[in-house]
Amino acid sequence: MKKCDVSGIGGLCEAHRIALHLSISEPLCDVALVMAGKRLSDYLKFVANEMHCDFALRLLRVPEFSDCDTISYLRLCLTVLQAEVALGLPNQPRVNEIIQWYEWASKKVKKAASGDAIDLLNIEFQGVKAQVHHLRRDYGKVKALYAKHDTNDSSLQELRKYVKAQYSASLYLENEKGGRVLSRTIAEELYEEIAQNKASNVDAFFISGKLLEHYEKIGKSDEGLERIMPVMSPVPNDFVNLPIPTLRDAINMAIFYRDAGYSLWLSGEKEKANESFEKAFQLCKFHGLRDQEEKLRNMKNVIDQQKRVGGVYHDSHLPAACDYLIVTIIPEELDAAVYHIANNNTSADKTTQWRKASIDLSSGRQATIVFIATGEPGNLPTHDYLFNALALQKPAKIILVGIAGSVPSRDIGLGDVVLCKDVFDFSVGAINADGKKEYNLFSPKGIDENIFQSGTMISQWQKELVGWPKIKNYQDKKKLVKPWKDLEAASFGGDTTWREKLEENYYYHKSKTDQSPHALFAAIATSNDVVKHPETVKKWLEPVRQIKAIEMEASGVLSAAGKFKCPVVIVRGISDIVGQKRDDDWKIYAANSAAAFAGALIKNGII
Repeated sequence: MKKCDVSGIGGLCEAHRIALHLSISEPLCDVALVMAGKRLSDYLKFVANEMHCDFALRLLRVPEFSDCDTISYLRLCLTVLQAEVALGLPNQPRVNEIIQWYEWASKKVKKAASGDAIDLLNIEFQGVKAQVHHLRRDYGKVKALYAKHDTNDSSLQELRKYVKAQYSASLYLENEKGGRVLSRTIAEELYEEIAQNKASNVDAFFISGKLLEHYEKIGKSDEGLERIMPVMSPVPNDFVNLPIPTLRDAINMAIFYRDAGYSLWLSGEKEKANESFEKAFQLCKFHGLRDQEEKLRNMKNVIDQQKRVGGVYHDSHLPAACDYLIVTIIPEELDAAVYHIANNNTSADKTTQWRKASIDLSSGRQATIVFIATGEPGNLPTHDYLFNALALQKPAKIILVGIAGSVPSRDIGLGDVVLCKDVFDFSVGAINADGKKEYNLFSPKGIDENIFQSGTMISQWQKELVGWPKIKNYQDKKKLVKPWKDLEAASFGGDTTWREKLEENYYYHKSKTDQSPHALFAAIATSNDVVKHPETVKKWLEPVRQIKAIEMEASGVLSAAGKFKCPVVIVRGISDIVGQKRDDDWKIYAANSAAAFAGALIKNGII
């Protein structure tokens, strides 16, 4: 890194001289106040130091300072506030005080004069305030700032972009339902804005870092690194040829190099990862970025305690691997799986409280099974949960078991089971100017090869399965009967054609002589939303007509499993048809049906 000329930007000696002046009773003259403020602003613009923040606060408390040069006063408020962000907000009341001083002085100067100087300062202040709210986890306030400054005013585009980036970061950490998806959408939009400029800037570091986090979370670090290269490739590999970054720029660069290092580490590029981490450490040390340095050390500590095994990194104190990891979402799915696969004969894992069991297979050997329930629907939460679970358990196979919706079809009805052939992910989409939605459709891979090859024979080999299709209810251990009912016309929704198809298919399956559930080897659609609207499904069927089931977790499981090279089997019991009013009795039947079929596949050696 280029050697910073401390004396040229204020310097320690100058800061100590200012502190000495402030410690004596004789007040400084106007010229000395302004000079002291500029010296401290110049220093704190580049280096975060708690002692110098103390000096600056003592100067800001001098009433005459704001009177003699309000612009210098505001600039010092701003640089101190940015330094407090770099330090991780060690003194919360002091931060509140600085914000109040800035807002008071800003109103004061606007009464007297206005111009580019105050406008630029105010824009930067709003951006730093968004950082403060983000560090405090006041994500609602970040959202409010974003809503306030989401404007097409060309003079505010830099502020809009920066506050929008902070909003994306807040959504990512808040992690409420749908928030992670919106966070990624915003990061993608911001990245495209930068990519179109064909030039590197410091905001590109921050936004690229945020985008990398999203690719890490879906298990696609390699793709993330490849994605950001067009923007980041103009940046020199060393800091020698770069101008000295300001604190804001240094924070953005440290975030980027930390996230790039982690992505490289996940991709197996250990040497390059260490180089990226070292760049982040250099920035933190040089600029006093205490908050970023702590986060970086925490990340490095986690990495240093792990070792690379079989293409992915695992904790060095792994428990014994299991044969099957059964993934469920809701309690009904978990209870049904534990009953039908392990006959409720399970014990608790001592560290995680997951359920585990040993069962006898038809081949005569025993299999070890671990049961988990994520508790939160959606591809992103499922991916995050499973990615962490796979760091503790490396199974031979992962089986996703549970309920799903379906399209109206004579091939599949309520209570039947879909054994997944292909997954089509409709999670990512965009609203066009005409109001129509387009989907960025993709098909994640990773379905168990044995199932993929033999699934077309399902109509034959399911007849030979022991324990299927005669099933019992996990709740009372009694034989389960499909809960058919006569339905009113109002129970069917959608346009006329869809309603007619729903009603015709419902009564077709209800009238069948054989009321045992059957299994179908077919494609499923997945998204992060509960889809009840027939028009949405009709749009999905346009590019992929072979879809039979619709659910919310398959893509997340496949993405997480892919990083650990674990094959996946997906078994879905049909609990409802899109457009038809849901019945809780069918949910219980479908959960039992899916679990019994998965258990039969395991015990009979199909998987």
